[in-house]
Amino acid sequence: MKRNFGYDVRTEGDSVCILVPHHVSNKGRHVQSYEMPIDYTLEVLVDREVYQRLLDGNALLGVNYANNKMSTQTPLARVHLGRIEGITYRGYSLPWFVLGGRPAPGMTADHINGNGLDNRLQNLRWATHWQNMQNRRGWGKASKTMGVHYNKTTGKWIASVMRAVDTREEAEAQAIRIHELVYGSFARSTE
Repeated sequence: MKRNFGYDVRTEGDSVCILVPHHVSNKGRHVQSYEMPIDYTLEVLVDREVYQRLLDGNALLGVNYANNKMSTQTPLARVHLGRIEGITYRGYSLPWFVLGGRPAPGMTADHINGNGLDNRLQNLRWATHWQNMQNRRGWGKASKTMGVHYNKTTGKWIASVMRAVDTREEAEAQAIRIHELVYGSFARSTE
């Protein structure tokens, strides 16, 4: 039996919000021995043109969670394309569909605003893994800013920035520039 594109939608200007029902269970995740299903709806944002392509292709959408998180962390949710135009896909993300195809080797789809459910073209770009990691939200409990953490031993806040470069010389030049910027005349000279 062929399923029709049956998602409820809400239009918001040039965007369409697709309401994707989702079901998860806590089986095997908690100490209790019984399964407790959780039902909720995710709001997936796409451009009208993308919505029309999904509708015309009778698409089936699915949801994955980064780091296997559950419904309490929906900002980490990612949407994938399960089927379109009768073809079933495994591991084909909705951002790839929006951006025009699978990424080139070493590239990934980056959600500029950090919301994996916002799949409008203006919010997507190709990025290397390193670039994509610079755009993630902070993961610490004390600060939501990436690169900021609290050191309990010293009672001080720590700010750190890392940058990957190809050569030791480039890394040293970057470190010297940052030290001079932060410490001014107190920056230690390498000479």
